Amino acid sequence: MRRIWSLLLAVTLGAWAWCARVTAAPIIYHLTDLGSLGSGFSATEGMNNSGQVVGYSYTPSSLSLSNAFVYSNGVMTDLGQPYGGDTTAYGINNAGQVVGTGNATVNSHGFIYSDGIFTDLQPFKIYEAYSINSAGQVVGQGGAAGVHAILYSSGTTTDLGTLGGTTSTAYDINDNRQVIGESQTGGVDVFGNSVSHAFLQ
Repeated sequence: MRRIWSLLLAVTLGAWAWCARVTAAPIIYHLTDLGSLGSGFSATEGMNNSGQVVGYSYTPSSLSLSNAFVYSNGVMTDLGQPYGGDTTAYGINNAGQVVGTGNATVNSHGFIYSDGIFTDLQPFKIYEAYSINSAGQVVGQGGAAGVHAILYSSGTTTDLGTLGGTTSTAYDINDNRQVIGESQTGGVDVFGNSVSHAFLQ
């Protein structure tokens, strides 16, 4: 009798294992081609909870300098080069507000794009804008030295400083106003290069 029960148990466990293998379907991913602004090249930089995407692409008339774009509901909208030079959209919040940088050189401009209107953040000493949260707070790089992590909120700019080195950059901000980025520490590695560490503010 014991041998019969053992046999039944083995058959049952085997059947369960077989069913598990049969019913565990593979996960299939599908990539959506977002296209480009006519050049054949585009790259994404950020996305919000509605699936709106931002990034940069090139146009047939501008193959050396990028244009920022917003992709929403199947349409890629060209944001152009409002401040000249290479332009990239880096972040978008759930309200559809976009941040980015135009002409990323000595005269670069951080910007906010919302409802068809650009707000230049260079007068607030924000030269590169990377992320915007639901409250419209923006982080990037700028400040009096031009190379510090920076926070912009309601017309006020706050220099977040560094971890002891010369430069720092803020890359993201959440809805709790927590900021992350990287900063030089003031130290050097065995090759004599500046050491940078991640930070949370």
